[in-house]
Amino acid sequence: MTPPLNFSGPEAVSGECDRGTGCTNSNIFLAIIAVFVFTSFMIAVPNKTVVLRSVPDNLRTYALGFQFIFQRSLGFLPGPIVGGWVVDTWCLVWGQSCSTRGSCQFYDVTRLSYNLAFLALAAQGIAAIFYFLSYWFCKRSRNITKETKSVEVKEVEKVEETVL
Repeated sequence: MTPPLNFSGPEAVSGECDRGTGCTNSNIFLAIIAVFVFTSFMIAVPNKTVVLRSVPDNLRTYALGFQFIFQRSLGFLPGPIVGGWVVDTWCLVWGQSCSTRGSCQFYDVTRLSYNLAFLALAAQGIAAIFYFLSYWFCKRSRNITKETKSVEVKEVEKVEETVL
């Protein structure tokens, strides 16, 4: 039985690495990544449309600027930090440098791949839930507005009948 980690020394072989017969999931992985990328870019236009429709004309440029700042500061700044922390939880062997912990040398690749896929799926699912909730409440408030307008029209007609 061979040891799980081989520290015999550096060795390089010309050509592609032999992945063995167990690596058949690459097409499925690429399809899932394509769906994630497609859905991420698909929500960009409705996101901007909601902002432009819900803000007065003279404040639309400010609203788009604030949206840009919030998305970048809440999404892109903590994202790599949280992602690095999550990836580091599956480290098997840490390097040492001057008796302090260095960078990770070996990961549990199987757990890492499944958990990162689950994390991406969970994030996309949460985003989809919030978009459907915003659609639901936007649609509901639009129906309430239509009902109040029809009530106002009926009241105006009643007032006109009594005046005439």
